[in-house]
Order: sequence, then structure tokens, then C-alpha cells
Amino acid sequence: MVIAYPTIISSVPAVERFGYFPLKPFGWQESNIVALVLDLRREQQEIFSGFDESTRRYIRRCEREGATIQEVKDLETWRRCYPLNVQTLGEACYSDTWLDFVWREFIEPGLAVSIAVIQHGQVVSVATAVRWGTVGYYWLGFNAQPPVRGANSLALWSAISLLKDLGVTDFEIGSLEFGSEEQQGIGEFKARFRGRPVYQLSGTLRMKPVKHALLETLTSLIHSPRGSQPDPSDHT
Repeated sequence: MVIAYPTIISSVPAVERFGYFPLKPFGWQESNIVALVLDLRREQQEIFSGFDESTRRYIRRCEREGATIQEVKDLETWRRCYPLNVQTLGEACYSDTWLDFVWREFIEPGLAVSIAVIQHGQVVSVATAVRWGTVGYYWLGFNAQPPVRGANSLALWSAISLLKDLGVTDFEIGSLEFGSEEQQGIGEFKARFRGRPVYQLSGTLRMKPVKHALLETLTSLIHSPRGSQPDPSDHT
């Protein structure tokens, strides 16, 4: 079982409010991640000026090359973004049914906003962000392949600007990833918006600790140096 606390609670980082993962005394193991939070209490120009120089340059270049932004306010426009979902995620893409659910339960009721970047009449990038009270969160980002340089940054910046106008004061860009090379690249993209790193409190409770320990032991044995030695009979 996994439980994660909101990164920001009433404008205060949860880690500052609680000090540590509150369920730790009850046998839960901490699995905190590093979230990036952008302060939107400043003027828009000040926020934009704080971005990495290359990000600002790519956004301006994308605009100079004719890209425009459009808030997604109808299902027809939202469905124009579905092919980008496939191009971005491949076999791991979301189903059309699930994306219809996102529209119906989040975007249409105003619990999320979505910004599409249009170039030459085509949607080339889309950024969707959830908002709850004064807190926003970058949720979904899809891009045409090959990507239009700067379009993703323009979409995210436009979503941030819109949420600021709607009263959001703290925007969670996402998390820094330290696993696979692909995830690290995504984390580096988010880091260019210069959000403040804040621990998001999360933890795991092993419901079957003996079974979990056995699986970990077997996995360790399989990947041990002895288990990874080549078969002597294999001469290829």
C-alpha cells in the first residue's frame, strides 16, 4: 500500500508542516520524491525571467515561427490532441476512453486546464494541469513527433500563466527523476523552469512482508555475479 501526501498543504510544503512522513511510526517506510514547486505570487515577467535561458529562448522562437496557443474548451479540440498521446507514449499511450474521462471529469468541470499549441493549423503540443484551490500540478504533456522545438515549453508556460490568473499561487511542475535515462531527461526538462525542490512525503506499507522479502532474495540471486556468468557450452 502506498500513500502520498500533497506536496503543498494550505500554501505550506507538507514536509515543513509535518517534518517527516506522518505514518512512519506505524511501520510505513518512507519513499519520498523530490518535487519542483514554482511560486506564482510574483509578476508573470519575473516568473518567466527566472526560467533557464534556453527555455526562454525556445519559447520566443516558437512564437516567432508562428505558433499560437489555444485553451481547450470543447471536446472536439481535446480529441484533436489524442494522436499526440500516441506519438508521445507509443504502446504505453492512454486509451481514447480514458482521455474522454479526463475531459468529462477534470477539464469540463474546471478541475483542470489544457493548453494546445497550434502551428500551421495542427496541434503540435498540449499541456494539461490540475488545479485545486490555490495549488496547481502539471499532469499531462503530449507532443507531435518529431517535436516542434519549444512547443512543449510554450504549452506549459501558457498553462502556468492561465492558472496564475485563476488564483493559483503554488504550481508543482513535477518531480526530479533519478532512475532511467529517459526519466532523467524528463526531470531535466522540468528543472529548466527553476522550481524550488521540495520533498513530497510518501510511504509504503508491505502488506505481506515475508513474501516481499522472499521475492527480493530471489531477485538478488538471479542478478548475482554467479547467476550472470555465461554458459560454458555457449561458444557463439
